[in-house]
Formats: sequence, structure tokens, C-alpha cells
Amino acid sequence: MQAFNAENRRPYLLLGDAGYPLSPYILTPIVDAAEGTPEYRYTRRHTHTRCAIERVFGMLKGRFRCLHKDRVLFYEPEKVVKFFKSCAILHNIMIDNGLQLDDEDFNESEDDDEEQPGDDEVHGPAARRERNQDLQRGRQLRQQIMNECFM
Repeated sequence: MQAFNAENRRPYLLLGDAGYPLSPYILTPIVDAAEGTPEYRYTRRHTHTRCAIERVFGMLKGRFRCLHKDRVLFYEPEKVVKFFKSCAILHNIMIDNGLQLDDEDFNESEDDDEEQPGDDEVHGPAARRERNQDLQRGRQLRQQIMNECFM
């Protein structure tokens, strides 16, 4: 995502749940934000949007198992985007032609809850410094978004 954003004028952001680290390209919710605050409004909107996206991904993965294979990215991100776009188009064609989803298409298989192995190459002092810098830049970006959109 960093390399992709470096090549584009407009940055793209990912929405992650609280289990992801905040960074300049992954926005996360603010845990225990006080009701009525900009942080609360940001977190509510973030969570609502992320849940909608997760439902769409779950539906597409249920209908098109090629998107679900081993939860591993076997292709370059640009090719994966083409897969998702193609599946979304096919999904819409199916709906337009009365081919509705079955209930089981909404449910992902039980292996979705499996823990995935971590990357053991991210534990040195240089990696920690980089993560801390990313965290600081992520906090600044999130605060800027809250100031511009949720005050």
C-alpha cells in the first residue's frame, strides 16, 4: 500500500479493525471513544463502513470461491483487484437475472477464524522504529480526518 500510494497523487486508505496497527494507510477505530465526541463520530462511521465492506466481501467470497482460497494473496494486488471487479460484475449480472444468493452464500466457512502466521522478519529495532513512525503518521492523519469531517 505504501508503494501504491507513493505512485499516486491521491492516497488510498484501508479500513482496519482494532486488531490492525494504525498507520498512514490503515485507519483504525478509536477504542472506548466517549459518546458525542469527534472520536466517537469517526469511530461510528468507520465501523459502519467497514462492516458494510466486510458483508460485501463475505457475500462475494461465498459466491465465488476463487476469492476465498487459503486467505493468501497468490497474485499481484492489481490482478486481485481485477478478480474482485470481475466477480462484482458477475454478481450484479446474476442479481439482474433473478439468480439470488442462497443463505449459505452469506456464510463464510469456519476456517475464516483461523489465526494466520505472523511475519517473523518484523521484530528488529529498525522495524520497531519504522512501526512507531507509521503509528505517529497514522495518528496525525486520523486526527486531521476527524478535524475536517467530524468536528
